[in-house]
This record gives sequence, C-alpha cells and structure tokens, in this order.
Amino acid sequence: MKASFALFTSFLLIACTPDPGRPVDIVLPTASVPESILQSREPDSCGVAEVQGLIGQPEGNIRTVRISHRYRVVPFAGIVTQEYDAARLNFYLNESSVITRVSCG
Repeated sequence: MKASFALFTSFLLIACTPDPGRPVDIVLPTASVPESILQSREPDSCGVAEVQGLIGQPEGNIRTVRISHRYRVVPFAGIVTQEYDAARLNFYLNESSVITRVSCG
C-alpha cells in the first residue's frame, strides 16, 4: 500500500512540474501611489534646506544649530516609527555617528 501511494504521489508531482523548455511568465506586482498623497506633501515643509550643511558632520553638531522644527535623530540601523510628519526633520547617521542624510518626515 505504501509503495503504491508513493508511486502515485511521484506521478502527481511529475505532472505538476513545468516544462523546462517552455519559459515561465512571472508577473510582479507594481506599487502604485495615489497622486493625492504625492500632492499633499510640501517640498520643504520642515526646513531641510536650512540644515543641509550638517551633512558630513558629527551628530553633536545638531545641538549647535538653531532648529525651529521638530526633529529626530535616526542612528545607524536604528528602528523608527513609520508615520509621516511633514513638519519633522530626520537626521540619519552612519556607523560613526556622522550625519549622512537629512529629510522631512
């Protein structure tokens, strides 16, 4: 009985495998973002242009600059919340605690 079940199962598996000579069509989903979301964001709503000069400087220099908006410092490989706040500055650091990127959000 076990041998006939194993034989039957192997025939099913062989029947379900695709033909190696025939290409398989793979359809990947595309991410679409509604235009209303893209239009609701302002280009520089957090004053990122004022602090672009901090890129390449140590994290400690953030406290020496007068920043009129809310901000957060994102450490290297740090975990942050994903909510978008157009009025908040994000300072991204590398392994050496040097600012590598500044953005709104």
